[in-house]
Amino acid sequence: MAQAAAPKQNKKQKKQPIKLNFSELDDIFLNQKGKALRNLQKKLDKYLELEKNVRNGDLQPNQQ
Repeated sequence: MAQAAAPKQNKKQKKQPIKLNFSELDDIFLNQKGKALRNLQKKLDKYLELEKNVRNGDLQPNQQ
């Protein structure tokens, strides 16, 4: 039997997260939690960008 060749995936390739727009949902609980999740993700992205800049030497770390 011939097997169908599965497409090879690059191991370094990251999976893209599913983007949900919680503000359009009718469920109030999911709407509020989605907004909180989005705000936390923004903060995390900001910290990761800051860390990358410090590691590259673009910024000097300080108390904050």
